[in-house]
Amino acid sequence: MPSCRGTPHLQRAQPVTFAHWCLAYVEMLARDESRLQDALKRLDVSPLGCGALAGTAYEIDP
Repeated sequence: MPSCRGTPHLQRAQPVTFAHWCLAYVEMLARDESRLQDALKRLDVSPLGCGALAGTAYEIDP
């Protein structure tokens, strides 16, 4: 039983159930989580080290 109306591009659209409306947000949040995890993998790399210029004397890569 439809309880909400869909509003793509801020226009009135066909009626949707509240569950489908909620699932749209679940999918968006899942996509955001996936993107953040991928960004963390990409940011967790330091090919030149973190010392001055291009390296460090400390063993940073096990």
